[in-house]
Order: sequence, then structure tokens, then C-alpha cells
Amino acid sequence: MFYALQNTNALSSDTRPDPSIQIVPADLPALHNSAHPFVAYAFRGKTGKPIVAYWLAAHSVPGNVFAAIYTDLKIRNSGLRRAVLIDVVSGAIEPIDKPEGSDVFPNLPVRDSVMAIAGDDYFDWLVLPEAPHSLVAIAADSAVRRGDPHRQAAGRPSRVHRRQPSGGRGVLPREAANGSGESAYSNVARVRH
Repeated sequence: MFYALQNTNALSSDTRPDPSIQIVPADLPALHNSAHPFVAYAFRGKTGKPIVAYWLAAHSVPGNVFAAIYTDLKIRNSGLRRAVLIDVVSGAIEPIDKPEGSDVFPNLPVRDSVMAIAGDDYFDWLVLPEAPHSLVAIAADSAVRRGDPHRQAAGRPSRVHRRQPSGGRGVLPREAANGSGESAYSNVARVRH
């Protein structure tokens, strides 16, 4: 459940509703059932890029037991090009095979969980590196040896920040860096004497 919330926030945190985009499902009885109606909303991000979210408003049951319904969606006035389908729960992204110049997005799954459609260029934000983890520090003679098996395996550049807290035990948090910026700090590794 947390990943679905995290993915929803990542996809829509800087968007505004766009009522000019029209989303029309195919005329399938299953999509017009009052027990679990079809719901769709359209948004645009700060840069004007569109994203459409849709689902069936059915009572979700754990275990993905709701069988997907496949249908065509007509999405007008969006300007979507090179569209991708995003499963907001899992985070899976796959291209949509849509005829160029058509407003019809064919054979899309509709479930009791949110699906989204965006252009493949929608994801234009910076990707920061993963925060280092499993950092350890061991006092050896007069030096401190640190270990981070994940950094060594991945060859990621990182910086160690040394601080001397009260009590005399050194604290060594670490952060990773890439061309887009710096990660959050790692776990804190305290020097054991």
C-alpha cells in the first residue's frame, strides 16, 4: 500500500486538474456498472505535460483478485505522444501501442486500482542516487575502518561525514552523489571501541 501512495505522489504532486482533456471509455457494460463505476481524471504538470488516471471504483480485495477488464479509451485534447501505461500500485511502466494521430488508446486494462497514462517524456525530474545503507565503522588501532558492501559492489561515489559527538565515539554518516545531486544520508555508523 505504501508504494501505491508513494507512486501516486511521485506522478501527481505538481499537477493540476485539466478539464479540457476528455476521457471516454468504450461502451462496455462492465464499465457502466453502478456497483463499480469507471472513474477517470486528467492532469497537467508544471511543464504542461499531461497525465491521465483511471480505475474502477470497486471495493478492492487483497491479493489482486479483481479480474482486469480490457477496453479502448478515447482521450481527447491531451497531446499525448509516445504514451506509456503506468500501474500505479506496482510502478510498472510499459509502452502503449497506439496508432499515430489517433485519440484511441487500444486494449487497456481497467482494474480496481489506479492506472495512469502519460508520455514517455513525462518523467523529466532528476534522479538522485539511492541513499547508502549498511554502513559499518570499526576502530582499528588509531584509525577507523569503514565498510559499505553496497557501495563497493556498485562502485558508486560517496562522501563520508565525520562527526565527534559527546562520549567520544565517532559517527560516520555517508551520502551518495551523481550528476543530479546528493542522496539522503545513510544509516549512522558509530565507532565501537
